[in-house]
Amino acid sequence: MLFLKTVLKSPIKAIKDNLLLTTTGDVWGYYRIKSQSIANHDLKQKEERKQKLAFLFKELAGYGEFELTLVPRELDLEERFFGETSLSNDFADDVRDVAEHYARKQIKLLNHEFGTTTESYYVIGIKLKSARYDHTLRSSVSGVLDDFVQTLAPQLGYDVVVDDKFFETYQDVAEEVENSLSSVGGEAFTEDDLAYFIRYNFLRGIKHSVLDESQDHYLENLLDGSLNASHKGALYLKNKEGEGYVAFLPISSTPTDLTNSHFFEQAQMKKFPVEFHMKVITEKKSGFGKNLKSRLGALGKEMVSEDKDAYQSGQLDNSDKRKTARFLLNQMRNGLDRGNEYFRWLGVFVIYADDLDELRKRVASFRKTMAQRKVELSQASAQQVDLFYRLLPGYSLEGEQRWLQYSSQDGLAQNLFGISHQLGNHTGFVIGRVSSTRQSQSIKKSIYSSKDLVFFNPLVTNQGVTGSVTDSPHITVTGQTGRGKSFLVKLIMMYLSMMNAKLLYVDPKQEVKRWFNRATSDPGFKEKYPELIKLISQFHFTTLDQANRENWGSLDPIVFLAGIGNRNESMEPDTDPAYDVAVAMFNQIFEIRDPLAKAELEQAIKMTIRRKWAGERVGMLTVLDVMESEAQRTDYKELAQAIRKRVTGGILRLSFSDGHNDSVSFNTRINILEVAGLDLPNEDVDPSTYTDVQKTSLATMFALGKFADKFGRENPDEYTFEIIDEAWIFQTSSTGRAILKSIKRVGRSFNNALVYATQSIDDLSGENDHGQVGVVFAFNEPSETTKILDYVGIEPSAENVEWFSKFIKGETLFRDIYGRVGKMAVHSMFPEFTLLFKTVEDSASAKAEEKWH
Repeated sequence: MLFLKTVLKSPIKAIKDNLLLTTTGDVWGYYRIKSQSIANHDLKQKEERKQKLAFLFKELAGYGEFELTLVPRELDLEERFFGETSLSNDFADDVRDVAEHYARKQIKLLNHEFGTTTESYYVIGIKLKSARYDHTLRSSVSGVLDDFVQTLAPQLGYDVVVDDKFFETYQDVAEEVENSLSSVGGEAFTEDDLAYFIRYNFLRGIKHSVLDESQDHYLENLLDGSLNASHKGALYLKNKEGEGYVAFLPISSTPTDLTNSHFFEQAQMKKFPVEFHMKVITEKKSGFGKNLKSRLGALGKEMVSEDKDAYQSGQLDNSDKRKTARFLLNQMRNGLDRGNEYFRWLGVFVIYADDLDELRKRVASFRKTMAQRKVELSQASAQQVDLFYRLLPGYSLEGEQRWLQYSSQDGLAQNLFGISHQLGNHTGFVIGRVSSTRQSQSIKKSIYSSKDLVFFNPLVTNQGVTGSVTDSPHITVTGQTGRGKSFLVKLIMMYLSMMNAKLLYVDPKQEVKRWFNRATSDPGFKEKYPELIKLISQFHFTTLDQANRENWGSLDPIVFLAGIGNRNESMEPDTDPAYDVAVAMFNQIFEIRDPLAKAELEQAIKMTIRRKWAGERVGMLTVLDVMESEAQRTDYKELAQAIRKRVTGGILRLSFSDGHNDSVSFNTRINILEVAGLDLPNEDVDPSTYTDVQKTSLATMFALGKFADKFGRENPDEYTFEIIDEAWIFQTSSTGRAILKSIKRVGRSFNNALVYATQSIDDLSGENDHGQVGVVFAFNEPSETTKILDYVGIEPSAENVEWFSKFIKGETLFRDIYGRVGKMAVHSMFPEFTLLFKTVEDSASAKAEEKWH
């Protein structure tokens, strides 16, 4: 029988920076590993991760021992929203109380649901002692004597003061290890990090401030807490911060083949927090004393002898178990010949809860899950205190025998150390959750089965944040109509409206005002959600209506564009920002096939722009005046007259004027720009079938697009966002695409960003669009499933195509600023937002269908 040594004391003697000295004289270095976000289904990326880990573990074998730890670290929502450096610093002053209300409401809802909201936090600890003896004989002897004093003094009743010079001798090897860990995003702990990592063991599941606990480095305080093992299979943990229950579940047996064991990933699949710890010690392969090579040789001889005796007695054992033993023996021999490293390791899952009954439920649930994967977890009923101390940083596996597993570097890599399902920003409002389900039954189940929150803060998308892979500030939402694009765009808009930024929402369907009016006219809604009413009261609606003469010319591109920016004497009118838009709008509403007639029109546009430069009040109708007066041919004059008849009626009055009315302008922070009377075609309609009214509506959209472009350039010292929910319209022509690209080019240098929705991923993947796409939300479009996967960086394999095609309404692929990609279920945490966004009332039949679904 294998026994567990009794351990009832901390192995920690002192800490300095990222180094930890144990009571036995060992020095360990601790490093944070930045997690790599890999979608649950993405087998290719998982295999690539395993190869990288196998290489790393082989390299670390020379250090003798190391620890791999996954901690569900508390997010400390209060600090992230309201700390000294937090999201609240960017709340808009005019609605600060509203933003604070929704931030606190979000914290309250999350704490109610999760108890403690956590994120995956990976740590690797490596024993550094061996490197000390690579010096001269004299320094080696000195090191041995130092260790002797460290060990003997406490036994004689003395304490040993460890000065900083002692730790300085380990700096070189500590930095060498950090370089080795760079392949997996390793970064040396600060002393605050190490202090909290130690202290965390006494705070599991207990509410606390990560910041406060990190700043106390006094060892006695770090190890303060009381343990009570009177409950079978659990520990009662108590300290000044609170109390809770903890269970330690060591792995007692595994399948022979550890392929796809994925222990670190499995620890993250439950909604409740689960830790996983691996204490790893390298097997000595050869040399003096006990070593793996000699043990394998002895085992091989023993098996041959047993087989020979069994054969002679007619009782040869050909059971599966015996065959497996022979196979593994040969595998290990061959592995040694290939230079493989082998390890013994102790794997322990840790689960905690506020009360004992909840802990029992969580333990039973997790043991059942692991049993389905042929992994047995011991309840270790009598060893809970021992396991608590064994998992403290710096504890060595030397001399341990119980619950140990054996793996090569490849087998160890199968556990997928350092992966997570995290997406989004580290601060921001929650816009959804990472969904790990392969096929969701409902969006509600997709949301509430996940604990991985997606925080989103559009204000940091272009700030060159460490680790980000894009400096583009733009936010693209793409996919099939009816999948949830508009809902997500509006959700982003609501959170943006609470931030210190100026917004322009282009609403050609007059949709926003309609549902805002419905909310504000409902006494019950106003009474129940006063904060939301205050927020939307800050929204400034500008409705351009051709029936109002004061609006005529408000979107005239020559009025609001011509002459802006820097000009010099050699500048030609066709380089003016108004020129291309004017040409495109004339061509959109009136087909001119004669190239000479086109040239005459373009010349008239140039002459009009020159007059605007000279200070005259001119507009798009002035172009026709010039053409009628200056054209030499009668048919050109008649063409100008024909165009005039088309553009001086209906909605085109907004874009064609004589220049006497000023263009629309905004001094308010949150602006909704509507155009009454637009008749836009649906996304899936062939452009060749557009009606005349639809063509004139599209021409007006071109003017709106250029106005949005101008809006973003007005003040580079303030954050500005344009939100265009119908951006697909700009993809229907070369001019529209040019306008959209122009808006994007405003970008980072002007602290400007575009939030826009479009139907086709092709709209993002053109050669000239590279570098202009930042964050991407991709809802599925059945005709483009493969293209979408390829664009966001997921292999378009048959399995992945099938997985993506099963996304339901409200589920989207999300590629964040760090280049991470995963499945997100969009979630508005506030029911009042959802009510506000509702654009179609359910009929009685629809409600009945939903009820009995």
